[in-house]
Amino acid sequence: MTRYFFTLFLFLILTACTPEKPVYKEYLFLGHPYSWKDSFRVDQRLEVLDFSRFDQLWLGGDICSHTTKKSETLDYLDSLFDLGSSKTHWALGNHDVLDGNEHWITKRTGRNSFYTSYFDNICLLVLNTNLFHSYPGKPPQSNCEEKQAQLDLILTVTDTISKAKNLVILHHMGLFNELKKARPDIAMSSDFIVGFPGETEEDFEETLKVVKEVTYAFAYSF
Repeated sequence: MTRYFFTLFLFLILTACTPEKPVYKEYLFLGHPYSWKDSFRVDQRLEVLDFSRFDQLWLGGDICSHTTKKSETLDYLDSLFDLGSSKTHWALGNHDVLDGNEHWITKRTGRNSFYTSYFDNICLLVLNTNLFHSYPGKPPQSNCEEKQAQLDLILTVTDTISKAKNLVILHHMGLFNELKKARPDIAMSSDFIVGFPGETEEDFEETLKVVKEVTYAFAYSF
């Protein structure tokens, strides 16, 4: 799968009792942080960070190349990210469920794979976009109830949101094609890295599949 590894610091300024003293919040977003050398670990640079210092930790999916192939991987990730914390939120990627055993993740987090959370005047809507893709190879109609439940959640949130000042949707994939159906005039671009150390033929084919599905108008390829 295409590697997108980036860190986003979001400083949220919340209005306090007096305008002169704003409250600062520090959020960290990690997308595709898996190691290129080890299928069961994250990038080694992340292993030395103290994630408890952040007010929120948002995991954008594909945490490891084979997140649920071995149960010990979840022990390792929990030691890094404190998966059950109310400050840690995880939008599952295709590599997170590639080997099945999604229940290992939901057991660790104590949450469903899609849910909402409210904090700091934000309504965070976490989606499981794997439900709309063929990972890990389930027949299209095999999980209709789960798909409907997620759709109902989306409709409920968007139709009734009133308390939160901001709606943030945390998701891994699956929104591009629907967006293009609604707005056929829209154009998308991205960056791609291929031929990196440890890349397999399967990794390359998955990257190529995404490029064909999204049909980017422009892309930087390395």
